[in-house]
Amino acid sequence: MFYFSIFKQWLSQKQYEVDELKVYCEKNLSKYLSVETVVYSLKHADMHNAAVLKESCLKFMAAHFADVVNTSEWKELCKSGDGNLVVEATQAIVKYMQAEAKTEKKK
Repeated sequence: MFYFSIFKQWLSQKQYEVDELKVYCEKNLSKYLSVETVVYSLKHADMHNAAVLKESCLKFMAAHFADVVNTSEWKELCKSGDGNLVVEATQAIVKYMQAEAKTEKKK
């Protein structure tokens, strides 16, 4: 899958600390997020301090929340010991959903 080849590039750039490659990979990963990959990407973005990818994951999760919460990846994240990430994700998702609701209300 194309997504995971970009993901491998992103992880390998950490070894060489090439910031331009990091941002390039984060932006490309953000374009190919899916319900199936977003939680995996969020965990790694958090682990590797990838702000661009993490923000994209949170926005994607907010837009597809009903589908994401039904994935085994989300359920595992909730059961994992990483409660801080679950709380952070939930708060961000609510924030994005509220902002979207305000935008829709103005239309």
